Amino acid sequence: MNILNTQHTKIHFNDRKDLKTFNRKCYVRRDIKNEIRKRKIDTIEDMAIAKVDVIFEKVMKVLDTYPFHNLDFNVTILPDDEDVSRKFMEIYGKKVDYIAFYSRRNKMVYFSARHAKLRVVAHEFGHVVAELWFSPTSPSRTVHEIIAQATEKLIYD
Repeated sequence: MNILNTQHTKIHFNDRKDLKTFNRKCYVRRDIKNEIRKRKIDTIEDMAIAKVDVIFEKVMKVLDTYPFHNLDFNVTILPDDEDVSRKFMEIYGKKVDYIAFYSRRNKMVYFSARHAKLRVVAHEFGHVVAELWFSPTSPSRTVHEIIAQATEKLIYD
């Protein structure tokens, strides 16, 4: 497993082609793209780092939690939704059909590179902020989902 250090987290991945797919599929709006362009980007890895950091910062801003300190989470980019579902089964023993999820247990966001749209990334980062903001007491699943859905909508509007 390869690891990239970002300003806010660590990105885990097995294959550079997954990073390339993540970068291509995670198409961002003009304002986010402008923030990404301010960063030094020479490689596929640099682009993934910039996208993750800029999107996470945008999530924190729309949720009025920026700057947020004591961030303790990681990101894993898997090739596709089948790998994401397998990872969920491995962690929780339940069969699901997910393209991404946040594991409170592992403090890890798992993304399908093939389905890494801005809405999906923002939604999962909404779960991260919800978990960390209310720490040490985790909010209910309903509150988590409301925050994540609101994040997705606010980022995309």
